[in-house]
Amino acid sequence: MRGRIMHVTVKKELLDEALKVWPTYTPNFFGRGLIASFMMVDRDTCQVRSVTIWDSQESITKNENRPELAPMFASFEKYYADKPYWLYFDLPAWWIDSERIKELI
Repeated sequence: MRGRIMHVTVKKELLDEALKVWPTYTPNFFGRGLIASFMMVDRDTCQVRSVTIWDSQESITKNENRPELAPMFASFEKYYADKPYWLYFDLPAWWIDSERIKELI
């Protein structure tokens, strides 16, 4: 498995809107290698981290380069206060408390 972490600062006046819109994009990756998706935010600094877990680097690369998603990716740029960057990692170990997650959602 591979993890991708996107680092970006979001414009303060658009932060709440961005946080609402971001999760609506996730279904575009269902059945295409996406295993999990998380968004983390520091509201004081407007720093956002999008953490996604994928079945392979190949799936990440294919999804990053899907031409039909280019307009979707471009539409999100209005929220960015700076240029995002991505880091990629192997995911050799993980644990999820699925019962606790069910309680929280």
